Amino acid sequence: QGTVDLSYDDLRWVSALYRTSSQKKKLDSNPQNCPEQKVLSRTKIPNLFLSFEEFKDLKFEELLDRLAADVKVTNLVMVIEAYMTWFGERDSYKFPYCTKEHLDKIASLKLARGWCTVPEECFTEWKNPEENVDFEAWNSVQHRPLVAPEDQRYAQLLSCRTTLPFQPSITEDRLVLQENKLVFRFKHPNTTNCTRKGRCGFILKSTPATIENPDLFNIELCVDQQEYSAEIHLHDDLIRAEHMHLMVGHGNAGHRWYPISWLGKPRLDGMYWIWGNWILSYNVIRIAVLYTL
Repeated sequence: QGTVDLSYDDLRWVSALYRTSSQKKKLDSNPQNCPEQKVLSRTKIPNLFLSFEEFKDLKFEELLDRLAADVKVTNLVMVIEAYMTWFGERDSYKFPYCTKEHLDKIASLKLARGWCTVPEECFTEWKNPEENVDFEAWNSVQHRPLVAPEDQRYAQLLSCRTTLPFQPSITEDRLVLQENKLVFRFKHPNTTNCTRKGRCGFILKSTPATIENPDLFNIELCVDQQEYSAEIHLHDDLIRAEHMHLMVGHGNAGHRWYPISWLGKPRLDGMYWIWGNWILSYNVIRIAVLYTL
Protein backbone atom coordinates (compact mmCIF):
# COMPACT_ATOMS: atom_id res chain seq x y z
CA GLN A 1 0.00 0.00 0.00
CA GLY A 2 1.15 3.54 -0.78
CA THR A 3 1.20 6.59 1.38
CA VAL A 4 -1.38 9.37 1.55
CA ASP A 5 -0.17 12.77 0.27
CA LEU A 6 -1.77 15.48 2.40
CA SER A 7 -2.20 19.10 1.36
CA TYR A 8 -1.54 22.03 3.71
CA ASP A 9 -5.28 22.32 4.43
CA ASP A 10 -5.44 18.60 5.20
CA LEU A 11 -2.53 18.92 7.64
CA ARG A 12 -4.25 21.82 9.44
CA TRP A 13 -7.44 19.73 9.59
CA VAL A 14 -5.58 16.73 11.07
CA SER A 15 -3.79 18.99 13.58
CA ALA A 16 -7.13 20.39 14.78
CA LEU A 17 -8.47 16.86 15.19
CA TYR A 18 -5.44 15.86 17.23
CA ARG A 19 -5.88 18.83 19.59
CA THR A 20 -9.58 18.00 20.08
CA SER A 21 -8.77 14.36 20.79
CA SER A 22 -5.96 15.27 23.22
CA GLN A 23 -8.17 17.64 25.17
CA LYS A 24 -10.84 14.96 25.57
CA LYS A 25 -8.25 12.43 26.77
CA LYS A 26 -7.04 14.88 29.45
CA LEU A 27 -10.59 15.41 30.68
CA ASP A 28 -11.32 11.68 30.73
CA SER A 29 -8.11 10.89 32.60
CA ASN A 30 -8.69 13.49 35.34
CA PRO A 31 -10.28 11.76 38.37
CA GLN A 32 -12.09 15.00 39.27
CA ASN A 33 -14.05 14.71 36.03
CA CYS A 34 -15.17 11.13 36.72
CA PRO A 35 -18.16 10.38 38.97
CA GLU A 36 -17.75 7.73 41.63
CA GLN A 37 -18.12 4.29 40.08
CA LYS A 38 -20.55 1.76 41.47
CA VAL A 39 -20.23 -1.99 41.09
CA LEU A 40 -22.71 -2.93 38.35
CA SER A 41 -23.90 -6.18 36.82
CA ARG A 42 -23.75 -4.64 33.33
CA THR A 43 -21.57 -2.09 31.57
CA LYS A 44 -22.58 0.23 28.76
CA ILE A 45 -21.52 -0.33 25.17
CA PRO A 46 -20.55 3.09 23.73
CA ASN A 47 -21.92 4.68 20.58
CA LEU A 48 -25.38 3.15 20.69
CA PHE A 49 -28.65 5.06 20.28
CA LEU A 50 -27.10 8.30 19.02
CA SER A 51 -29.25 10.94 17.31
CA PHE A 52 -28.64 11.86 13.68
CA GLU A 53 -30.87 14.93 13.79
CA GLU A 54 -28.03 17.47 13.64
CA PHE A 55 -26.49 15.83 10.54
CA LYS A 56 -29.44 14.96 8.32
CA ASP A 57 -29.67 18.29 6.43
CA LEU A 58 -25.94 18.60 5.71
CA LYS A 59 -24.27 18.14 2.36
CA PHE A 60 -21.99 15.13 1.98
CA GLU A 61 -18.79 17.16 2.37
CA GLU A 62 -20.23 18.91 5.43
CA LEU A 63 -21.19 15.55 6.91
CA LEU A 64 -17.58 14.33 6.70
CA ASP A 65 -16.32 17.49 8.39
CA ARG A 66 -18.82 17.20 11.24
CA LEU A 67 -18.06 13.51 11.77
CA ALA A 68 -14.35 14.33 11.89
CA ALA A 69 -14.90 16.76 14.77
CA ASP A 70 -17.36 14.56 16.71
CA VAL A 71 -15.69 12.73 19.62
CA LYS A 72 -18.58 10.22 19.67
CA VAL A 73 -17.37 8.84 16.33
CA THR A 74 -14.77 6.30 17.41
CA ASN A 75 -14.21 3.98 14.45
CA LEU A 76 -14.47 3.76 10.68
CA VAL A 77 -17.66 1.68 10.79
CA MET A 78 -19.44 4.57 12.51
CA VAL A 79 -18.54 6.79 9.55
CA ILE A 80 -20.14 4.25 7.19
CA GLU A 81 -23.19 3.97 9.43
CA ALA A 82 -23.56 7.76 9.48
CA TYR A 83 -23.29 7.81 5.70
CA MET A 84 -25.99 5.13 5.38
CA THR A 85 -28.27 7.03 7.75
CA TRP A 86 -27.67 10.27 5.86
CA PHE A 87 -28.49 8.53 2.57
CA GLY A 88 -31.64 7.04 4.12
CA GLU A 89 -32.96 10.55 4.75
CA ARG A 90 -33.01 11.20 0.99
CA ASP A 91 -35.23 10.02 -1.84
CA SER A 92 -32.41 9.32 -4.28
CA TYR A 93 -31.61 5.74 -5.26
CA LYS A 94 -28.06 6.63 -6.22
CA PHE A 95 -25.32 7.06 -3.63
CA PRO A 96 -23.33 10.31 -3.94
CA TYR A 97 -20.00 9.79 -5.60
CA CYS A 98 -17.17 9.39 -3.10
CA THR A 99 -14.25 11.24 -4.68
CA LYS A 100 -10.53 10.75 -4.13
CA GLU A 101 -10.61 13.88 -1.98
CA HIS A 102 -13.33 12.33 0.20
CA LEU A 103 -11.32 9.14 0.59
CA ASP A 104 -8.19 11.15 1.43
CA LYS A 105 -10.14 12.97 4.13
CA ILE A 106 -11.40 9.68 5.57
CA ALA A 107 -7.84 8.33 5.50
CA SER A 108 -6.60 11.45 7.28
CA LEU A 109 -9.33 11.12 9.88
CA LYS A 110 -8.43 7.52 10.56
CA LEU A 111 -4.76 8.37 10.96
CA ALA A 112 -5.52 11.31 13.24
CA ARG A 113 -7.79 9.26 15.48
CA GLY A 114 -5.53 6.20 15.54
CA TRP A 115 -8.35 3.89 14.50
CA CYS A 116 -7.40 0.30 13.80
CA THR A 117 -8.19 -1.78 10.74
CA VAL A 118 -11.53 -3.54 10.53
CA PRO A 119 -12.48 -6.79 8.76
CA GLU A 120 -13.45 -6.55 5.10
CA GLU A 121 -16.84 -7.98 6.00
CA CYS A 122 -17.69 -4.70 7.71
CA PHE A 123 -17.56 -3.02 4.28
CA THR A 124 -18.75 -5.58 1.76
CA GLU A 125 -21.83 -6.66 3.65
CA TRP A 126 -23.40 -3.23 3.40
CA LYS A 127 -24.12 -4.23 -0.17
CA ASN A 128 -27.61 -5.42 -1.03
CA PRO A 129 -27.53 -7.21 -4.43
CA GLU A 130 -31.27 -6.64 -4.91
CA GLU A 131 -30.93 -2.84 -4.95
CA ASN A 132 -29.58 -0.82 -7.84
CA VAL A 133 -27.18 1.37 -5.92
CA ASP A 134 -23.50 2.03 -6.36
CA PHE A 135 -21.38 0.71 -3.48
CA GLU A 136 -18.12 0.77 -5.43
CA ALA A 137 -16.98 4.00 -3.81
CA TRP A 138 -17.38 2.64 -0.29
CA ASN A 139 -15.95 -0.74 -1.21
CA SER A 140 -12.83 1.08 -2.38
CA VAL A 141 -12.33 2.48 1.12
CA GLN A 142 -11.07 -0.88 2.33
CA HIS A 143 -8.22 -0.76 -0.20
CA ARG A 144 -7.01 2.64 0.92
CA PRO A 145 -3.98 3.08 3.21
CA LEU A 146 -6.19 3.77 6.21
CA VAL A 147 -3.66 2.91 8.92
CA ALA A 148 -0.11 3.96 9.62
CA PRO A 149 2.40 1.25 8.63
CA GLU A 150 3.53 0.80 12.23
CA ASP A 151 -0.06 0.38 13.48
CA GLN A 152 -0.54 -3.28 14.36
CA ARG A 153 -3.90 -2.87 16.13
CA TYR A 154 -6.88 -4.56 14.59
CA ALA A 155 -10.47 -5.54 15.28
CA GLN A 156 -12.33 -8.84 15.09
CA LEU A 157 -15.94 -9.28 14.02
CA LEU A 158 -17.59 -11.71 16.44
CA SER A 159 -20.97 -13.24 15.67
CA CYS A 160 -23.57 -14.17 18.28
CA ARG A 161 -23.64 -17.98 18.23
CA THR A 162 -26.45 -18.79 20.62
CA THR A 163 -28.60 -17.50 23.49
CA LEU A 164 -29.25 -18.44 27.10
CA PRO A 165 -31.62 -20.22 27.27
CA PHE A 166 -31.07 -21.60 23.78
CA GLN A 167 -33.15 -20.23 20.93
CA PRO A 168 -32.55 -21.27 17.29
CA SER A 169 -32.66 -17.67 16.06
CA ILE A 170 -33.36 -14.08 17.05
CA THR A 171 -35.92 -11.96 15.24
CA GLU A 172 -36.14 -8.18 15.00
CA ASP A 173 -39.13 -7.92 17.34
CA ARG A 174 -37.68 -10.34 19.88
CA LEU A 175 -34.45 -8.35 20.13
CA VAL A 176 -36.36 -5.22 21.15
CA LEU A 177 -39.37 -6.60 23.05
CA GLN A 178 -37.87 -9.47 25.07
CA GLU A 179 -34.97 -9.88 27.45
CA ASN A 180 -32.12 -11.69 25.70
CA LYS A 181 -28.79 -13.12 26.76
CA LEU A 182 -26.66 -13.11 23.62
CA VAL A 183 -23.63 -15.40 23.80
CA PHE A 184 -20.35 -14.63 22.01
CA ARG A 185 -17.42 -17.04 22.00
CA PHE A 186 -14.17 -15.11 22.12
CA LYS A 187 -10.75 -15.93 23.51
CA HIS A 188 -8.90 -12.68 24.04
CA PRO A 189 -5.30 -12.84 22.71
CA ASN A 190 -4.02 -12.03 26.20
CA THR A 191 -5.78 -15.06 27.69
CA THR A 192 -3.18 -17.70 28.54
CA ASN A 193 -3.54 -21.13 30.13
CA CYS A 194 -7.27 -20.83 30.79
CA THR A 195 -8.39 -23.82 32.90
CA ARG A 196 -11.98 -22.74 33.52
CA LYS A 197 -14.86 -24.88 32.30
CA GLY A 198 -16.62 -24.00 29.08
CA ARG A 199 -15.64 -21.55 26.37
CA CYS A 200 -14.11 -18.12 26.83
CA GLY A 201 -16.42 -15.32 25.75
CA PHE A 202 -19.00 -12.85 26.94
CA ILE A 203 -22.74 -12.22 27.14
CA LEU A 204 -24.63 -9.16 25.98
CA LYS A 205 -27.89 -8.74 27.86
CA SER A 206 -30.81 -6.76 26.50
CA THR A 207 -33.49 -4.91 28.43
CA PRO A 208 -36.79 -4.88 26.48
CA ALA A 209 -38.71 -1.78 25.49
CA THR A 210 -42.28 -1.39 26.68
CA ILE A 211 -45.23 0.52 25.25
CA GLU A 212 -45.20 2.74 28.32
CA ASN A 213 -41.44 3.33 28.24
CA PRO A 214 -39.62 2.60 24.94
CA ASP A 215 -36.44 4.14 26.37
CA LEU A 216 -35.99 1.10 28.62
CA PHE A 217 -34.50 -0.75 25.65
CA ASN A 218 -30.77 -1.31 26.08
CA ILE A 219 -28.03 -3.79 25.20
CA GLU A 220 -25.09 -4.03 27.61
CA LEU A 221 -22.15 -6.24 28.49
CA CYS A 222 -23.07 -8.60 31.32
CA VAL A 223 -20.31 -8.64 33.94
CA ASP A 224 -22.21 -10.56 36.64
CA GLN A 225 -20.45 -13.93 36.81
CA GLN A 226 -23.61 -15.56 38.18
CA GLU A 227 -25.34 -14.86 34.85
CA TYR A 228 -22.85 -17.10 33.06
CA SER A 229 -23.14 -20.86 32.66
CA ALA A 230 -20.96 -23.94 32.41
CA GLU A 231 -20.82 -23.39 28.63
CA ILE A 232 -19.44 -19.83 28.66
CA HIS A 233 -17.31 -17.78 31.06
CA LEU A 234 -16.07 -14.20 31.17
CA HIS A 235 -12.53 -12.96 31.77
CA ASP A 236 -13.64 -9.65 33.24
CA ASP A 237 -10.04 -8.48 33.59
CA LEU A 238 -9.68 -8.49 29.79
CA ILE A 239 -13.10 -8.02 28.16
CA ARG A 240 -14.24 -4.40 28.11
CA ALA A 241 -17.47 -2.87 26.79
CA GLU A 242 -15.63 0.22 25.57
CA HIS A 243 -13.83 -1.96 23.01
CA MET A 244 -17.14 -3.11 21.49
CA HIS A 245 -19.15 -1.81 18.58
CA LEU A 246 -22.53 -3.52 18.16
CA MET A 247 -23.68 -4.44 14.65
CA VAL A 248 -27.09 -5.78 13.64
CA GLY A 249 -27.89 -7.08 10.16
CA HIS A 250 -30.47 -8.90 8.12
CA GLY A 251 -30.32 -12.64 8.68
CA ASN A 252 -30.81 -13.67 5.05
CA ALA A 253 -28.24 -13.83 2.26
CA GLY A 254 -26.04 -10.75 2.14
CA HIS A 255 -26.38 -9.97 5.86
CA ARG A 256 -26.95 -6.31 5.17
CA TRP A 257 -26.00 -4.25 8.21
CA TYR A 258 -28.37 -1.68 9.70
CA PRO A 259 -26.76 1.64 10.80
CA ILE A 260 -27.96 1.25 14.39
CA SER A 261 -25.43 3.66 15.93
CA TRP A 262 -27.42 6.63 14.65
CA LEU A 263 -31.02 5.37 14.85
CA GLY A 264 -31.77 6.41 18.43
CA LYS A 265 -34.04 3.94 20.25
CA PRO A 266 -37.01 2.00 18.82
CA ARG A 267 -40.42 3.67 18.99
CA LEU A 268 -44.00 2.43 18.70
CA ASP A 269 -45.65 4.04 15.66
CA GLY A 270 -49.27 3.00 15.50
CA MET A 271 -49.29 -0.80 15.28
CA TYR A 272 -45.59 -1.15 14.50
CA TRP A 273 -42.30 -0.75 16.31
CA ILE A 274 -39.82 1.22 14.23
CA TRP A 275 -36.10 1.80 14.68
CA GLY A 276 -35.16 4.79 12.55
CA ASN A 277 -36.66 3.88 9.14
CA TRP A 278 -36.52 0.17 9.97
CA ILE A 279 -39.91 -1.45 10.68
CA LEU A 280 -39.39 -4.31 13.13
CA SER A 281 -41.08 -7.59 12.21
CA TYR A 282 -40.50 -11.33 12.48
CA ASN A 283 -37.41 -11.38 10.24
CA VAL A 284 -34.39 -13.27 11.53
CA ILE A 285 -31.44 -10.99 12.24
CA ARG A 286 -27.71 -11.37 12.68
CA ILE A 287 -26.00 -9.80 15.70
CA ALA A 288 -22.27 -9.18 15.82
CA VAL A 289 -19.70 -7.25 17.82
CA LEU A 290 -16.71 -5.49 16.30
CA TYR A 291 -14.15 -5.89 19.08
CA THR A 292 -11.08 -3.65 18.97
CA LEU A 293 -7.85 -5.17 20.26
